[in-house]
Amino acid sequence: MKKFLLSWLAMAVLSVAVTAQCVTCTPSMSGCAPAGGICGHSAVGMVNHPYTTNISFYMPKHINDPAFLSQCSCSQINLNQIKVTGVGGLPTGINAFFNHANQTYDVANGDSLGCVNFCGTPLAAGTYPVTVYIEAHVMAIGTPIGNVDPGPQNQTYKDTMIILPDTSGAVSSFNYTPHVNSDCDSLTLGFNALLTAPTPNPTSYSWDFGNGQTSAAQAPAGTQTYNTPGIHPVSLKTVFYKFRIKKVHVYNITGGFYPDIEELTAVQNPDPYIKLTTLGYTSGNVSNTASNVDYNNLNLVLPLGTDTVPLELWDADNGPPFGSADDLIGTYYVTVGSGQIAWANGNASGYVEFDTVYGTAITDTLKVNIQGRPAMPTLVVSSDSVCFGDSARLSISPAYSNVKYEWWRDSTYLLTATDSVYYAKQSGLYHVKITNLTTGCSTEMDTPYYRVSVSSMTPTSANLVYSSGNAQVFLNPFLPGSVADWYYNGTLVTGQHGQILPILGNGTYTATVYATGFPQCKFESQPLTVTGVGVEETPANIYALSVYPNPNNGTFTIKANVLQTGEVTISIADVLGREVYTQTVENQYGEISQNVDISGLAKDVYTVTVSNISGKATSRIVVR
Repeated sequence: MKKFLLSWLAMAVLSVAVTAQCVTCTPSMSGCAPAGGICGHSAVGMVNHPYTTNISFYMPKHINDPAFLSQCSCSQINLNQIKVTGVGGLPTGINAFFNHANQTYDVANGDSLGCVNFCGTPLAAGTYPVTVYIEAHVMAIGTPIGNVDPGPQNQTYKDTMIILPDTSGAVSSFNYTPHVNSDCDSLTLGFNALLTAPTPNPTSYSWDFGNGQTSAAQAPAGTQTYNTPGIHPVSLKTVFYKFRIKKVHVYNITGGFYPDIEELTAVQNPDPYIKLTTLGYTSGNVSNTASNVDYNNLNLVLPLGTDTVPLELWDADNGPPFGSADDLIGTYYVTVGSGQIAWANGNASGYVEFDTVYGTAITDTLKVNIQGRPAMPTLVVSSDSVCFGDSARLSISPAYSNVKYEWWRDSTYLLTATDSVYYAKQSGLYHVKITNLTTGCSTEMDTPYYRVSVSSMTPTSANLVYSSGNAQVFLNPFLPGSVADWYYNGTLVTGQHGQILPILGNGTYTATVYATGFPQCKFESQPLTVTGVGVEETPANIYALSVYPNPNNGTFTIKANVLQTGEVTISIADVLGREVYTQTVENQYGEISQNVDISGLAKDVYTVTVSNISGKATSRIVVR
């Protein structure tokens, strides 16, 4: 029954999607398969972007799918109750809300449809292994030993939640529409600058669009297209220019400087000088001149936003006590602008000559990223026709890295197929979609898709029987043309392929039966535990392997019995078969006990193998 639960729950547990507003969900049968499971699948999220996703799941009261019934040798499976006891590993900012507050679904009394709302705003990018904890109650009807209630089954199901970096982009000095700077294939964008210098100062714009095009306009005409994979840096240099006073010219002075001791009559000329008080500038005086006076090379830079400059024209006198005080001939408010700006009143006239100089510069860059799509997947199939109950191995060659795999059979999304390899047990057209985890860009296999045909032939069922009088375990029935692979305590017994296996001692026996020439059409017997053997036991070379505690936090003890003195190797592999730990123990015989610490590794399911030159034993552990 445990094997069945793992298979069904892999369909029924929810994949996760990022969400925003947390609201009560309403279950829907739309997209639900008759055999039960998820009515939808997960989505890819983005940091700092809110999302909300409601996912429904269907839990049928009775399960009659032959693919499941073959796993328990029963006529029907009754699903009585499902309780989700917890969801772990969600990214910070994401929560799960079920439509039942206690997350318990009384399937036996018609509570067969549920839903969950995953919601929030993820705060960090990454690939998150999410674990769903479930307690399931089922009943297998019509097994060879009657109806079987295995009791509460605590299971875990792992899935992956993908949160991409925030690639929305932001710059301060210009805008772009649409406000998107990343795409898998191409982008067509319009641009306009947002900043201008305060009046009356001029502003210049220098665009480099990163695609060979440039512009000097504040709002460049048309749009820019990006369709070549790679980073295209769009830069804008905005320059605020300042006005500068280069020269002040006085045409003539007709009054405002007499009668003084120094100039008693109009025929006597003033000694003019100028003040630009806001700039802290005072010129020297020009002696006895009333016309065509130049104050050159001033190069006085005005602050940004200065629109008027007060110019004071003075007559220099000797001052008390031997002369008169300086005379203010006039104050002239000169409007700032380009070139020569005239000023005048009743006493004098002239002009101020302005030019501009480089002032404040602001440079902003936007990276337009055309990410490209993964290469078109190539699907390799071990066999396009297999027997019922077996599977065809579908694999992507070569396997990609840093991608998410999505497998499809016809129009059905295969929820639990997340690797580069999928074992197809049902007839249909198979194809695969590959999504780059960094960019979110996808490529889907071209049609025609690959067809797998599954035969309707059912492998022969087999029961194990222990005969203490003959000191043997045998298969009943065992039809002509059948072949058996025998296992004792999980280890293959070499050289034994017939109906009968001589007893090897107390322990657990299983057999895999298949038709001669068709090893893919196989049937695995239910385990048979034999105790009280009255003859001398002949156990496997390595046996009685145990790991405790299990589950654990990464620290545990391995015990096993070894019948041959020599080097013993302890190795641990992850779910992909990669060895993550190994240790060699020298000259061991009898019981070995070894403490192991892999708490530094990821929380996952691992396989422990104890081996020597003559055999091995394996066990699975859960680190959480």
